[in-house]
Parts: sequence; structure tokens; C-alpha cells
Amino acid sequence: MLLPKGVKLEGSLEIKESNPLLYLQEVSCKKFTGLVDVYLKNPDQTVACQVVFNDGKAILAVGKFLREDKEGKGIDFIKELSTRKWDAIKIDLFKYSDSDVTLINEYYKEHLIGGLGVDLCPIESEREALLRKLRIREPTIEEIDKLLGNY
Repeated sequence: MLLPKGVKLEGSLEIKESNPLLYLQEVSCKKFTGLVDVYLKNPDQTVACQVVFNDGKAILAVGKFLREDKEGKGIDFIKELSTRKWDAIKIDLFKYSDSDVTLINEYYKEHLIGGLGVDLCPIESEREALLRKLRIREPTIEEIDKLLGNY
């Protein structure tokens, strides 16, 4: 699949986390617009995957199992990748403009995920939302020890 090049951000990231979904969730929570190129490797398989985000929502996900010559797409493909153990994960980020996203929406309609895309950011609990809204943070262990040290 040919996608717009975009502007490459930083260098490649090589992460030790064996679940690529966790990184994609982080990208989604940061409201990223662009392409995330993910390369996964273990002794049995190598996968090249591309996920396009528009304002934090995954709008396109395609990939290829290189040793099996098998392709996958959509959120189910991402979830399948997260069920496997990966020894190496390499990630490249490319920032997209609004025109790049429009171009993808026009040319790859059959590959788009669920109309407006899917938000991969984990849903925060009511408690977490309330704490954030009231700007309350939980005390650290050191702070608790310091408070209890006076007794």
C-alpha cells in the first residue's frame, strides 16, 4: 500500500515492550495525526504493519506477515498482533497534514476502520476522570511516610 510520506519524527524507536498495542494506545491518547510504521520480529515471524491516525483515532491499519505472505487489516489485525510475543519492535512515526489524511480517506475507502476511526486510548474510570478534573493526585509513598512520621 502506498501512503503519503509525511514528516518523519525523531529517529526510530526500538521498544522492549512485547505488546505493540500498548504503544499504539499511547499514540492514540496523545491525539496523534500521522503514520505509525511498526516492524515486529520473533523467531517464528516478521510483520510489517502501518497504522494511520487522525486526531488520535486509528483510521487505517494494514500489515503483512512476511514469512507467511499473509496480509491483515483493521483493528482485529492489531489485536491479533498483541496476542503474540515479540522479541523486537521497531517503530517509526510520520506526521501527516490534513491534506494527507484527506488523500488517504479518498483513495483507501475500502480499508478505512469504522467510518470516523477507532479510539485506541483506554477509557479512564470515573474515579480517574474526577481526580483529573479536580486536579487531585494520589500521594506518593514518600509523602505518606513523611506524614505518618510525625506520629
